[in-house]
Amino acid sequence: MTSYRTNAESETQLLLPRIWYFSTFVVALTGAILGLIETFSSAEFGQNPLFSLGNYIGYFTNINAWLMVIISAMLTLHPMRKGGRLWPSLRLFSVVSATVVWFIQNFILNYVPGHQPPQGLGVISDPAVHIIGPLMVMLGWLLFSSRRLNRLANVPALLIIPIIYLAYTVWRGITINWFPYPIVDADVLGWPQTVLNIALVGLLFLILGYIYFFFDQVLSRFKRKSIN
Repeated sequence: MTSYRTNAESETQLLLPRIWYFSTFVVALTGAILGLIETFSSAEFGQNPLFSLGNYIGYFTNINAWLMVIISAMLTLHPMRKGGRLWPSLRLFSVVSATVVWFIQNFILNYVPGHQPPQGLGVISDPAVHIIGPLMVMLGWLLFSSRRLNRLANVPALLIIPIIYLAYTVWRGITINWFPYPIVDADVLGWPQTVLNIALVGLLFLILGYIYFFFDQVLSRFKRKSIN
């Protein structure tokens, strides 16, 4: 009887996190799929599918959108997931990545001269992957995430995926003379400014990683005190 009651109480406590993560999954999946539909339905895709898919991957927003889909799906199934060697770093990267996408899009890219507001399916997909989805990821981490999963030494590993992405972006930009974002457009900015912008993006990942790490420590101590 006691065991049954304990399990029932545990499931009840997990209900709200599960609903939140599933809602995040729906928002992120909607934005990611609509982005793919836009790519597949474009005239450019009909002429050169591989080129269009390369452009799709070239937008970090799309990478982050699918990361939000995967992480939120995993958390929906196991809201208090903790274990594994890769999971803590992946969980931290997911919230840092979402924060970077939200910040750069809404406070930098939206104000670059020549920025065009979203049209067509983008009216739905753009806020899903740039505003609603990232904010839900950040709030989900703040309200429901398991604490003390990472060590301080893990934070620099956050740069691995951005370095791979930026290397691909620069290589592809040099090869086909196309850059996905104006802040990395070396043809317009020149390489000194482009390299500086790339370094600043990497620094942003690190700063946010350390902020989330230390904030996690504070929340963990607060949680322990409230339990005691």
